[in-house]
Amino acid sequence: MKSAEEMLQRTPLYDAHLSSGGRMVSFGGWEMPVQYKGITEEHQLVRSAVGIFDVSHMGQIAIRGKESLDLLQYLCPGNPGLLGPGKIMYGVFCNEEGGVVDDLLIYCLAEDEYLLVVNASRIEVDFAWIENAAAHFAAVSVENLSGGMGMVALQGPLAEALLADLAEGDIAALGYYWSIKLSLASCEVLLSRSGYTGEDGFEIICSAEATTRLWEALQERGARPCGLGARDTLRTEMGYCLYGHELGPQISPLEAGLSWTLALEKEADFIGRDALLHQREEGTYRRLVGFKLLEKGIPRPDCEVHDERDRLVGIVSSGTFSPGLQQGIGLGFVEPEYRKRGKQLKIDIRGKRRRAQVVRLPFVKSRVKRVKK
Repeated sequence: MKSAEEMLQRTPLYDAHLSSGGRMVSFGGWEMPVQYKGITEEHQLVRSAVGIFDVSHMGQIAIRGKESLDLLQYLCPGNPGLLGPGKIMYGVFCNEEGGVVDDLLIYCLAEDEYLLVVNASRIEVDFAWIENAAAHFAAVSVENLSGGMGMVALQGPLAEALLADLAEGDIAALGYYWSIKLSLASCEVLLSRSGYTGEDGFEIICSAEATTRLWEALQERGARPCGLGARDTLRTEMGYCLYGHELGPQISPLEAGLSWTLALEKEADFIGRDALLHQREEGTYRRLVGFKLLEKGIPRPDCEVHDERDRLVGIVSSGTFSPGLQQGIGLGFVEPEYRKRGKQLKIDIRGKRRRAQVVRLPFVKSRVKRVKK
């Protein structure tokens, strides 16, 4: 029998991570770098300059055919019908109870062709979920591309300038959540202005074979590698959801603050419609909020959330020490009356209740470049 370490998958950049001093850990069934020089240093690097992340562990699933949009409309409570070639949307798949099967990016590559980028730990679940739904549609095919692809995220205020030196195309004109196929460092790639950090940046999809060449070319021009640790502190400062924390089969997009991704009144039927409509109408569901600690401490997942009378009112889903704010911050689910900004809470950290306050998300201002199309 193989050990847990032997069963972990590795991205095309595994050797490059070791050469750069990456500290490898298990994440979603993959062996990934959690840090290189240090989480805080890498976090600040992305906020002030430019860093690169290996996100090749993310899954990629292609949907093609005349009924591909019909399939996506059935799977997604949002409206993929708003997409045109080159456009991307963030969305979720829900189960019949309204819980989230996964959150994902939907790339419209052509009129009848879509690429889904899904979470690493959900690749097989998602593929089976999509195939099961596709059985109801005749003119559609579903293909799991995950094994043969690589993906790199270039993030930070200097990302565009760095890419401009490498790309054969007008990078500056690329809009937020738009993609384009071009040549980058002699590699054919699908480039999108997108990311998970709140900074301007790009995500680059290429063949597995080209990933190392692309990674090295980006480093040669000044980008420094960053690990999953900084990726998590960066996304927490932005209030972005992470599957398994803010999202899951028992957590609805309404609870997770993702109502902006939904199109519950759309004409097309979709999985989870009745449950989501009922939950929205009832209005008593818990809400995801952001909070700052008002005293020393670092909140962690599963810490209890109490009100000023010490009544249990929620649970922490994510927490960290914010390098940007220099204080403990967190995300958590609370009863609806405690979601308002300024509400005073207490977070139980190692048996001690630390004062906290509900704040507006994101914790730090987004600096994504939004190009008018």
